[in-house]
Amino acid sequence: MAVNVVTIGIPSDSADVAAVRGLAGHIGTILGVAVRRDHIELLTSELVSNAVRVDAGTVTASFRIVGDVLRVEVHDNGGGWPIKARPHPLDENGGRGLLIVDALSDGWGADADPEHGTTVWFELRPAPGARHGDDPTMPVTRFDALPAT
Repeated sequence: MAVNVVTIGIPSDSADVAAVRGLAGHIGTILGVAVRRDHIELLTSELVSNAVRVDAGTVTASFRIVGDVLRVEVHDNGGGWPIKARPHPLDENGGRGLLIVDALSDGWGADADPEHGTTVWFELRPAPGARHGDDPTMPVTRFDALPAT
């Protein structure tokens, strides 16, 4: 049976961002799509970190294949629009997340509604002609080789 969608919900607790990042690193294998592992981990953790920062209840990350594209959606209950702001000075944290998403993704956007929350998404396309695990720039981990938890 093929997996088409993977969704994880976490409380607004920054400690759980690492768990979502870990799942994101394996999503190419789970869904059978050749995307760069480092890109999916980084972009997913940027969006989840932003959602956690809002502190508006449960944050949900969904990974799905739309056509031949991997789409990642991160939802929080905040209802505000994401802002692609100027980054803080290099010696300070913050302000770079959406700039990174914009630079590394093949597209991104958001839907916001005060009653239903905010969903920010990005898409990654596989390299033309790539199959999962073919390209050394796409580090992968075999899902069946993961230790049981």
